[in-house]
Amino acid sequence: MKKILLCTALLSFQTLYAQNENFELVQDVYKQWHKFAFNDRNQCKTIYINDSLSDVLINCIKETFSEHKKFYRLESNSMKLDSIEFDNKEANYISEQGNILNTNHWSENIFPNAKIIHPSQFEQHFKSFAFLELMDKLCYNVYTFSNPIFLRNHTVCLFYNEERTFSSFNDGEFNLYVLKNKKWELFTTICRVREVKYADEKKQP
Repeated sequence: MKKILLCTALLSFQTLYAQNENFELVQDVYKQWHKFAFNDRNQCKTIYINDSLSDVLINCIKETFSEHKKFYRLESNSMKLDSIEFDNKEANYISEQGNILNTNHWSENIFPNAKIIHPSQFEQHFKSFAFLELMDKLCYNVYTFSNPIFLRNHTVCLFYNEERTFSSFNDGEFNLYVLKNKKWELFTTICRVREVKYADEKKQP
């Protein structure tokens, strides 16, 4: 019986992991890179994926959902204020999921030509290509994205996406999306993470 339960749990995890790998917003990260990587000027060989999320983001998620349950956006067509309100159970679930986002580690086969890189490797990674021209350096940007957090029967999603440039400036957003007409539509940004240094390396003694 234990073996059956273990196999069932493992199969469920593998299915969930595969679904998240194929999730539209995850795939959009690769599409964004591919669009840049194979244009008239560039022929980038590798997409670099960060294997962990910053404490800044995790803390922002916890703090935000401990203080706020309702989020707004201005509808561009009607200029009306729209909102999504989470109940306490949903807010607690988001905070709990935020706490364990770093337990997910993407594998290198998530995208073609992907290479996993840890924050402790950032500085050396960028220094290795310092001699390149500016546009060529962009091939070595590092992408970070989270496991999606789904709610309300997969009609609402929270997802983090970040691009760290060669200047060691990272620009990331933890966004709230709603499913409309089978497409994920950005509702609002919950957390914005912008740092202009190798934050993780600076913490080390």
